[in-house]
Amino acid sequence: MSAEFYDLLHARAYHRHALALAAPAAAARLGIVEVGAGTGLVTGVLIGASNVPVHAVEPSPAMRTVLLSRLHPRWAVPRGNG
Repeated sequence: MSAEFYDLLHARAYHRHALALAAPAAAARLGIVEVGAGTGLVTGVLIGASNVPVHAVEPSPAMRTVLLSRLHPRWAVPRGNG
């Protein structure tokens, strides 16, 4: 499956998962690191729920492209060697 269509099939399930992480994200005091951020479905909820920087890391170039297309001013997306 291509990264562009990944969200169409997984958005609902990922959103439910992300909502379960909203309370811990709101309690974060220093920052949040999301490793394997994929297309950013969960990342967006983490950003909305927290008052600290959220750092999303995605090694897959295709998934990272979608993630970067959702770029928010508070996002820091480290680029790997991939």
